[in-house]
Amino acid sequence: MTRIALIDDHHLFSSLLALALRAQGLEVEVPTVTTVPELRDRLGATRPDVVLLDRDLGAAGNGEELIAPATADGMAVVVVAAMLDDDAMGRCLATGAVACVPKTAPFADVLATVLAVARGDCPCLPAERRRLVEVWRRSESNATVLASRFTHLTHCEAEVLAELIAGHRVKEIAARQLVASATVRTHVRSIFEKLGVTSQLEAVALAAEAGWHPATARAARALSPGA
Repeated sequence: MTRIALIDDHHLFSSLLALALRAQGLEVEVPTVTTVPELRDRLGATRPDVVLLDRDLGAAGNGEELIAPATADGMAVVVVAAMLDDDAMGRCLATGAVACVPKTAPFADVLATVLAVARGDCPCLPAERRRLVEVWRRSESNATVLASRFTHLTHCEAEVLAELIAGHRVKEIAARQLVASATVRTHVRSIFEKLGVTSQLEAVALAAEAGWHPATARAARALSPGA
């Protein structure tokens, strides 16, 4: 009998789906959502045939971290999520998932996808799979290029950018850092030039798009040689 593990921190959704799958004669387990490492160990011990996995497990962590180890152990992973854009689906498929389905889809579609995978079918057509993976790869490449711009910021410029992201203006930054406003303006001009932007709004938006955060930048500097 095909065994299915439903890993989802939304009790109502997983309970309804478990009932529907059991009605189809399948063996279903709904592990308690604890932490990602504990769930990984649980899957390794029970080795279900199919794993229906929520990519966002709330306080438990990032469900996507379970895709690769589960796939390596021969499990077919179906990813579900409240929000699934092409980029996210491409990343999950590239990691090893056999299918992705949004929770906003009709319940019958979610059930049909899991049943198809349980039969050994692949609901995601090869051409669509290639398209989604390529969308993710392009997105990753763009993010890498954008992130590289931030590596050229000096320590002072990074600190000023952090203040800009927090919504502070030049005079406020100068007062907080105990420097002249002219010094802050010099840093701001240099930031704009290095990032290829022309305004504080663009700089903040670019930082969000590249995934740049002040705390991450400080940690990277602390680990760099000579820091």
